[in-house]
Parts: sequence; C-alpha cells; structure tokens
Amino acid sequence: MKDAATQARELIRIVRDDLNLPEQVRHSAGRFTSLIASDPDVALELLEELHRDTVPNLPMYPPTTDYVRFLGLENFWRFNLDRAVKRRFRYYQVYQSYIQTAQNPAEYLAQHLGTDQIVPAINSWLVPANKVAGLTGEQAQRFLNSDQKPPYVVMLFSVTKMKNAGMLIREPCGIDTIPKRLTQWHPNNVPGERIDRDIPRSALARIEWLP
Repeated sequence: MKDAATQARELIRIVRDDLNLPEQVRHSAGRFTSLIASDPDVALELLEELHRDTVPNLPMYPPTTDYVRFLGLENFWRFNLDRAVKRRFRYYQVYQSYIQTAQNPAEYLAQHLGTDQIVPAINSWLVPANKVAGLTGEQAQRFLNSDQKPPYVVMLFSVTKMKNAGMLIREPCGIDTIPKRLTQWHPNNVPGERIDRDIPRSALARIEWLP
C-alpha cells in the first residue's frame, strides 16, 4: 500500500491536471502540495474536504442508457448482503463456496441483497451495459482496468428504473478519486464510465453472475 505522502502527491496531481474541473478546485488542490513533506495526513484531510465541497456542485444529467456495476463477490458479501443472510454466512469463504456451487448463483444473489442504499456514492462507478455485453470475467477485468478479479456480481440498472428512481449521472473526474484513493485513475480510464450519488435498490433491474 502506498504511504500517505505518495497518495497525497498522486491525488493532488490527478485533481490539479484534470481540465474538466473548475479552475478554482484545481488550484486549491495544488496549494496542498506544500503540506506533503511536513504533514501528508493533513493534505489528505484537506483533499477530502475539497471533495465534499466540490461534488454537490458538479452538473449531472438523466441517464439515457442502461448501466452496470461490477463488484467482486467478497465486496458483495461485505457490503451488500442482507444482515439476516450474513448471520448464516459469517465468513466470506463459506459464502463463496455456497454461491459458486449453486445451480443459479444470480438467483441467490438477488435474494440475498440487502436494502437501500445498495451503492453509496463513492462506489457508484458505472459502465454502459452495451459496452460489456458478452464479456467474460477476464475480459471485463481488462476493460475495467481493475485490480479486482472475477468472479463478479453484476448489478444492472435499466434506464427506465434509474429515471423512475430519480438517478442522475455525470462523467467521473479527478475529484472522485479522493475518497477511495484511486491513484491509478486517469481521464477516459474506462470508456463511457459514469458516476452517481447514492444508488437506491429501486433502480436495480437485475443481478447477474459473471465467473
């Protein structure tokens, strides 16, 4: 894992160099550079504050196509599993064995999904469904440029359900890398990628399993 100074330096560079961000935001990030050597943790805290102040003011628009979100099975177990189900599968390895040996994993994943919000804003990175249709798990990993390996739980959000749920989307930008320390991100990293605020369960059309 990268140390705090390295994370701060790379995140500042990402925000400062992103021409799609307001000039004031880019300059604010650049001013934190002087703190890296003396107190990188403070630089990271200021970046997080800049993220909180900036994101609500970025323009968003209604979706016009279906989107999907890929997540590893362990993250699904950790963050999306219904609490009652998780009491039955207290360890990820037990749940993994159960799902991978099921005849219809997607059916059980849908049954085991917890309640709102199913995707918090900082994790709401979405890709157009038509760009990943038919891909294998390995192909999807390469397309996503992700360290997270398959199998994947794939959440499909239809345009109709997204609009009915009041979802709005926008292109991700450098400021979005801050909460999760996504120092490998760059503009156009994933073609067509979009981001939302918290995503409610009502926007979900179905869950698929991609080994």
